[in-house]
Amino acid sequence: MKIDNHTHYVTSDLKSFILRGIKESVKAGEDNRSERLTVKIIYSRGRIFQRHTGYAYLNGTFMCLRIPKEFLKKESFARLVMHEYDHVIGYRHRQMDWNYNIEWSNDYEIRVQVSAVKEKIDIQMVRYERTKKLLKEKQTQLKRLQTSIRKYTKRVKYYEKMSVNKANAVSQPIESMEREVDDIE
Repeated sequence: MKIDNHTHYVTSDLKSFILRGIKESVKAGEDNRSERLTVKIIYSRGRIFQRHTGYAYLNGTFMCLRIPKEFLKKESFARLVMHEYDHVIGYRHRQMDWNYNIEWSNDYEIRVQVSAVKEKIDIQMVRYERTKKLLKEKQTQLKRLQTSIRKYTKRVKYYEKMSVNKANAVSQPIESMEREVDDIE
């Protein structure tokens, strides 16, 4: 059996309760379809009239049980489970025995799930930590840029020096040739 629980009640408690209701509902010689049954449990609609209602497909493998959010009455829930399971095994309303044995329902406990309390997150602290991390990243980027600037500044000076030296080297032979020409004249 698959339980699709959309309530705040403990799923294992609901499953054991439903299995017992099915066991009580099955008459001698009838087909027990609980193995392939899918049960969806949701809250009943409406705020004023919260009842135990449901539906199931005739000769099917699905039933939906609607239970109140506030006050779950075990007797009404047991009747609901047995009634809807009667539909699953093929009974229509006029074929059902409406005198369900529900004395067993008080033997079961249906607990409310305890939800974990979330810690309140200090948003300012989260933002502070994030900003600190970003500042460190930006400082690292700045250091890398400064190193890169120093490196390329040295390269520029090197190439400027080389170009000046080349210009001087080219101009020196010209000057010496001019002197030789002047000497010849």
